[in-house]
This record gives sequence, C-alpha cells and structure tokens, in this order.
Amino acid sequence: MPTRNYKKEYARTHGTAKGKLDRAGRNKARKMLNPPKGVEVFDPFHLPLLNTVILLTSGTTCTWAHHALIEGNRKSMIWGLVATIFLGVLFSFVQAYEYSHAKFAFGDGIYSSTFFMATGFHGFHVLVGTIFLIVVLFRALAGHFKPGHHFGFEAAAWYWPVSYTHLTLPTNREV
Repeated sequence: MPTRNYKKEYARTHGTAKGKLDRAGRNKARKMLNPPKGVEVFDPFHLPLLNTVILLTSGTTCTWAHHALIEGNRKSMIWGLVATIFLGVLFSFVQAYEYSHAKFAFGDGIYSSTFFMATGFHGFHVLVGTIFLIVVLFRALAGHFKPGHHFGFEAAAWYWPVSYTHLTLPTNREV
C-alpha cells in the first residue's frame, strides 16, 4: 500500500498526521506551509478588505432601516433596505471578480479547495440574504410592516451576515 501524502490531503492542523513524528519528536504536519509554495494568494488589503468594509457597511444600513421602521419612518426604512441590497449585490460582484482573477483553481490542492469552499459558502449565504432582503423590500413597499408588527423584517435582518451589529443596538422597544 502506498504511503499517503498528508501535505496534499489535509489543511494545516496540529495533529492529523496520524502520529508521524520527525527525529526530534515534532509532528510533521506542523512543518506544512499554508499557503503551499507556489500558490499566489490575494493581497488581504485589497479586494478582501473592500468586501469586509462592504459587509460591515451593509450591517449599518440594515440597522438604519430597522430603526427607521421602529420610528415609523417608512421612507428611511425603504432607503436603508435599498442601500443594504445594493451593498449585498456589490459584495457578490466583487467576490465574482475576485474568483475570476484567482491564480489558482478549485482542484489545485487543499488550500485552493478550502478557500473556494469557505468563501463560496459565505458568498452563497450573502446571495440568499440579499434575495431575502429584496422580498422584504417589496413587502415594505406594499406597507406590510408596522413599528409593532414586523417579524419578517427582523428575520431577514437576523439572517443577514453582519446582523450582529443590528442585534446589539437597542431599539425604542428595548429601552
């Protein structure tokens, strides 16, 4: 039976090399490089930082829309939802641009497949949240939400990826 190449099979961990130790008794898995040599990664202060700022800003606009709803300001609520949806779509486009310019492919190894699975799952989550918010926008335009009756809006805000900013700010109901 051929020996397995753990360097290619597993992401960097501290104990998955099945007990294989070097002469000094250190786990060989710790010697793996992440990312592996030859993989050209994205500059974290370029597109990833831009997308982080976009999502954090979208949490703020979602909170703005919720507070406007609580105050009975329908116009501000709608503009807050429009801004949040715009930022969600912008995030998806920036992520698609980033994927199209990656110097590695899904099947190039554990680093690339882990990158695409993790960021792709998050991107899908943002896409579903954006669709959820679009439905909420149409309901808001139809007048379905009132300051005391708006669970559908809150469910969408909870689903939104940075909804923790929404949940930590008190509303007039909570004060």
